Amino acid sequence: MRGALVPLDAAGHTRRMRLRYLLAPAAALLLAACSTSTTSPATPSSGAPEPTRTALPSESGSPIGGNVLPPIEIDGQSSETVKVGDHLNVTSDGVTKVSTDNAEVLKVSQPHTEGQATFNGGAEVVGAGTATLVVSGKGGELYSTKITATQ
Repeated sequence: MRGALVPLDAAGHTRRMRLRYLLAPAAALLLAACSTSTTSPATPSSGAPEPTRTALPSESGSPIGGNVLPPIEIDGQSSETVKVGDHLNVTSDGVTKVSTDNAEVLKVSQPHTEGQATFNGGAEVVGAGTATLVVSGKGGELYSTKITATQ
């Protein structure tokens, strides 16, 4: 209806304009209620506890992953000094078995395959002391490494 006369109210607004003026504040309130905020309200509106925010490692000054260190590679050396909590990764080719003479110092894990993933043998340092890590292949012992573990 181009060119048709539209009735105006006393302020000179059409019905459509009045509707927009009424709906705009309601839409703004609705959007504000759906948005997220990093600040908490002074008093919670329900009995549920307020969520807490944990600092990311980069915000707390710690490296991502915390204080996790990479494993220590074992590849035929005669001795290695490590700390309790360290992990040893046997990286030699042809390893079929890993063993120790002191299970109070080293907890060994065997090389294995899971699906398409192949895992090296190794050990976790579980206590202070000395132990020998024996690495074997198809033909027998490949080498042994004396491990000295400290706290």
